[in-house]
Amino acid sequence: MIVDVLAQTGYPDPAEVAELAERLLPYLPPSDEWRETVRGYALRARELAQKNRMLN
Repeated sequence: MIVDVLAQTGYPDPAEVAELAERLLPYLPPSDEWRETVRGYALRARELAQKNRMLN
């Protein structure tokens, strides 16, 4: 949930959001409905961090 909240509120450090999301993924079983959402946040946050942009 924290990754979702950070992403939705425009947390200013996308690299940190990506790191948090990536650390969370091993704890989510493949069948968990949040797994793809968190994985998507991690990928998008990494892309934005590389471009020096914010999440929103």
